[in-house]
Amino acid sequence: DHLGLRAEYLALKATLRLAQRRPTEATALFEEAERIAVRGDFPGAGELTARIRIAHAHALEMMSEFEAAAALLQTALVGSPQASSTGELSTRLRWMVLQNLADYLSKAGRCEEAGQVLAELDQVGAELTLPEIDSLRAQWVRARVEVRRAWHTGADTLKAVRERLLELGLVYDAAVASLELAEWH
Repeated sequence: DHLGLRAEYLALKATLRLAQRRPTEATALFEEAERIAVRGDFPGAGELTARIRIAHAHALEMMSEFEAAAALLQTALVGSPQASSTGELSTRLRWMVLQNLADYLSKAGRCEEAGQVLAELDQVGAELTLPEIDSLRAQWVRARVEVRRAWHTGADTLKAVRERLLELGLVYDAAVASLELAEWH
């Protein structure tokens, strides 16, 4: 299935451009990869399309285009007949899409919608054994949503996430959490 390989190649190339801090080039490559993957005439096309959309949305996030990133992830949730035999994304991939969607919605200031996505994320996550870092990132988004309702609750949640990140040796993530806390003050 050369189309699937071509789409994966383009997505990997886009990811490299993203790592090189060239998000505009990455976005063009992701769009080309998605055009190929969405055709769906090869095994795994639906899952590949969703993975490409997750990475593409991350590129948009790097450019502070949170609304566009969220819209792109919402299309990944629609699913396609090629996603699996049931037309659904795998549980793990669906969780990834939802977690990122909640993150981008909250960054776009659409906290009520992000809260609704977090509720669905909790339901999907109940079926999975998640790595701790994934749970921490979901708690971080939850803190961003909570801070709009009850500042102290949200701040306390993010402080707890930051402390755990430090314990895990994830100092960059902890520093970003500290910066976000500072912005809330």
